[in-house]
Amino acid sequence: MELFRLVKTAYSSDPFNPVGSIKSPGRWNTDQYGVLYTATSASLAILEVLAHLTFDPKAGAPAYNLVRFEVDDPLIAMFPVHYLSSDWKSNYTKTNTLLSIWYQEENPKYMGFKVPSALVDFEYNCLLNPNHSAFKKLTIASNFPFPLDTRLYTRFAI
Repeated sequence: MELFRLVKTAYSSDPFNPVGSIKSPGRWNTDQYGVLYTATSASLAILEVLAHLTFDPKAGAPAYNLVRFEVDDPLIAMFPVHYLSSDWKSNYTKTNTLLSIWYQEENPKYMGFKVPSALVDFEYNCLLNPNHSAFKKLTIASNFPFPLDTRLYTRFAI
């Protein structure tokens, strides 16, 4: 499975470091567990970053790199969406503890879970668990500067 991350250039030399998810917990984790947020397409990776981006538009967006890598399909499981409540997109407390047992396992059966994107109903993000033995073997297929097109953020500046 091909996966993507849009990472700040300052952190692009270590794109598999999950420390950002501990500093800024997200929809699928609390600050107790690091997880690597990835997307199943480059465009979704970009959209996910844009949804959380805050900066002074006059100064411009931070510099980013687009990272692409592969994970063996059998290492990824589909998250059972029937566990999601009807308000899961707007209520992080309903989702950020669902996978807490998986995060705590020393060598879980699956390295990752495909989870639905809250931004695009028919697309998926993929959460990767750093505790899985295969996580340490991840290799970068490509990692290159990816400046955000100013049209993606200047139109909404105040």
